[in-house]
Amino acid sequence: MPTQQRILTPPGQKKTVLVCVDLGNVHDILQNMEQFRSETLEIVPIAFADCGFQGYGINPPSSVEVIVSKTGHKNEADTAMIWWIAQFFGKQPCGASYNVFVASKDQGFRSLETIIHDGYPNAKCKFVNNWAELSKELMLLSPPQNE
Repeated sequence: MPTQQRILTPPGQKKTVLVCVDLGNVHDILQNMEQFRSETLEIVPIAFADCGFQGYGINPPSSVEVIVSKTGHKNEADTAMIWWIAQFFGKQPCGASYNVFVASKDQGFRSLETIIHDGYPNAKCKFVNNWAELSKELMLLSPPQNE
């Protein structure tokens, strides 16, 4: 099994981590992310939902923007996620180093890994299915405080 290497960040500089959540099929990330704290990561969470979205049992954390589709068009929330990521990266310098996590079980997003890496070689994109997977990845990016 390959080992993952930590990407070193200069002292005092936080790594930017985008967490894009497909609320149509991943329901445990936003609630748990609200509890997660890191001295070394700046987490930018954003969620996407279809127009029928009524919440997931509690109100989304106030720090999380939820983009809700305005029409009932098939895949509108998925398209909105891809568009948001494209706009985000379009505003970044080419050498920008970001970690992007897409929380979705939708296989249609898989091309994002290649698209992001081709345009931004220092950026990494990974798919997760739930909070357990995402929290492991965040812990790998967040070195222990005594390093």
